[in-house]
Amino acid sequence: MDEQHLIIEEPFSIGSFFAKVIHRFKYGNTPFNGSVMNIQNSFSSSWGLGFDSHPGSIDEAIIDSKNLNRSLFVFVYCLENPLTHKVINVFLQQSVSDEIRQHFIFLPLDCTTVEGFNFANSFEFHSLPMIALIRPRGNTLSQSQVFVKHEGYISESVLLSFIRVENRAPQTEVQQQDDEFSRALVEEQERQRRAEEEEELEKKMKRRFEEERDEVEKAFQMLPDPSEISDRCTIKFQLPNNQNMTHSFPRDGQTKMLYTFIRKYMFPKQFQLSTGYPPKMIDDTDSIIKDVCKDKQFIIYVQEI
Repeated sequence: MDEQHLIIEEPFSIGSFFAKVIHRFKYGNTPFNGSVMNIQNSFSSSWGLGFDSHPGSIDEAIIDSKNLNRSLFVFVYCLENPLTHKVINVFLQQSVSDEIRQHFIFLPLDCTTVEGFNFANSFEFHSLPMIALIRPRGNTLSQSQVFVKHEGYISESVLLSFIRVENRAPQTEVQQQDDEFSRALVEEQERQRRAEEEEELEKKMKRRFEEERDEVEKAFQMLPDPSEISDRCTIKFQLPNNQNMTHSFPRDGQTKMLYTFIRKYMFPKQFQLSTGYPPKMIDDTDSIIKDVCKDKQFIIYVQEI
């Protein structure tokens, strides 16, 4: 068949192309200068193709292709580009038409639409028209396998070699690839689930840490002011890092005050207090400080546990 334009179009120009893009974004599918821009739903009938065109979005076409156990044939075109008409003439060849009709879901995407432009741009295209042959995996383009991508003019023989290679793949190989994809998808979902659980656990631990730290700080602030204590004892705490800290407490206060004080500097580490020689353990209880040590000045050792 001689190559010829099946629909008469005005000569291509950058200005008219962008005018149509702007018109598409502003007015959707309304006519532009008397010509209907949205021909996706009736693409095949408009050009007299021997196969149907999918009327939906790329994700819908992927789902339908998967359900029908077919590959997806995506054709990104621009009516202003003369090569578009030449490639469509290749689609009209009986051999090509039969292969597409029997084995593919055909999805035409006008590059002046948002979806068409985004699809082509995701492949970093350099020229139009563009053909992408896709094995549907999952429910989205990102999950699927693009096994052929071609830009510009394509001959009948080259196109047939692309689509027949896909159709000659043994069913066992396709099933094996599907099984491998399913396993990989399950593994990825499990990995994401574990990652989400670990992230949630980390957040909970962080919140708990902050809550405990706030509780330690609040308890520390509630300790009696040494300047307001009449009967007091002055204690030097010797920390595990050999640093010393000195603070005064009421002699009739409870030994848990000692823990409240030093916990601010040891948090979140666990520790034990002791005094005297041989060391006598001090409990974090309501015991009275002067009962533990009757002196008004003494040393308490802080041991990390």
